[in-house]
Amino acid sequence: MSEITAFHIVRLTGVLIEDEKLLVLEQSIGNRKWYLPGGKLERRETIEQGIIREMWEETGLRVKFDRIISISDTDYINPSALHILIMVKRVGGSIRISDNQHETTPIKNVVFIPINQIEQYGFSHNFSIACKNNFRDVKIYSGLDTYFDLFDT
Repeated sequence: MSEITAFHIVRLTGVLIEDEKLLVLEQSIGNRKWYLPGGKLERRETIEQGIIREMWEETGLRVKFDRIISISDTDYINPSALHILIMVKRVGGSIRISDNQHETTPIKNVVFIPINQIEQYGFSHNFSIACKNNFRDVKIYSGLDTYFDLFDT
């Protein structure tokens, strides 16, 4: 069987909310400073395996897959990506800063922030509302992702 060159990657992003707080990473990319944990799905890895691995590598937390929140298309990276936003639940571990051996941009901090303050960290108003509503009214396919502004409900 010949090797297939992909025109897309699959990008996974984890959402972990506990006690009305959202887990975020301090990681300066472009003009943003705070992000959700996640990364690229690796070869022969399931979506569930990928998000569990990414959350462990970036945060030190053991999680389980809960549900897919939303799927969107991206055109801001090359190659373009299918972006899957996933709700996860903590099952163990403790927060630690990544050793950054798997990161192209170093992670400086891992913290929980109150959902009612996430807009101060650069997340959109729509994303804030979606978090407060446990992503109840978010469309499973949201079209073109503008990175955390994808929740135009």
